[in-house]
Amino acid sequence: RNDLGVLVEGAKADIVLFDGDSPNMLGWEDPVAAIILHSNVGDVTDVMVDGEWRKREGELVAKEGVIVPFGFSSNQTSDQGDGDGDDADGDDDDAESENILRAVRSGFLDSARRIQGLWAQMAIPELTGTSPFSVPFGMPRREDVVRGGQDGY
Repeated sequence: RNDLGVLVEGAKADIVLFDGDSPNMLGWEDPVAAIILHSNVGDVTDVMVDGEWRKREGELVAKEGVIVPFGFSSNQTSDQGDGDGDDADGDDDDAESENILRAVRSGFLDSARRIQGLWAQMAIPELTGTSPFSVPFGMPRREDVVRGGQDGY
């Protein structure tokens, strides 16, 4: 079937978008591994099923005729304060927190790239023979898991 596995008009495609800037998704070079190994439901920002948005910008979207309970949201947060972002001194805590988060995220990504670069330069030892526990070493089979001419590696 040509209408599966492609993003073109008329195709059967469900789409899920993830927030790649969430703390548990930062620093991973392989987005598929990051999603499978480290994501959670809070990282899902948008979902489209059968051409209809079911979640947009982190909020659930009701289908026509479906009643969503008042106040229900996928991004529930605790209500602290009056919601204006100011603390008792009148300072804008939200802007300060965002600046701190941005600096921490940037520092983390710099460290991740540096460490990943070091690992990429290291020679991978070729294991032959048997392990100390008499288990023979071997190379895993390489399988073609991608449609088309590539094999995913």
